[in-house]
Amino acid sequence: MDPEAQMRFVLDALARMAARSEAQDVRQEDQAARLRDHDARLREHETWQRESETRAAQIEANLQAATNLIGRLAAAELLLNQRMKETEDRLNALIKVVDDLIRRNGHKP
Repeated sequence: MDPEAQMRFVLDALARMAARSEAQDVRQEDQAARLRDHDARLREHETWQRESETRAAQIEANLQAATNLIGRLAAAELLLNQRMKETEDRLNALIKVVDDLIRRNGHKP
């Protein structure tokens, strides 16, 4: 091979290598951009997950508070029913006493 042909061969080879290197650089930049995008989306997801966990903990606390209130309300209802029954029994006893007093005095009810 003559020196000029060798030089063209070397220059062509260098041009092909430079083109491949440029293409590789473009691919790497695309991959780096996609990686940055994935990283940003991952950070957004992690933030969303933390916020969701915070909301879930708040919902759980609210549910526990509601359950406690319902329990206290049920206990208060039982006590109220018991006291209403006692009041009704006393009222019935009072009505009977008044009724007996009226009958004893000769009055008809």
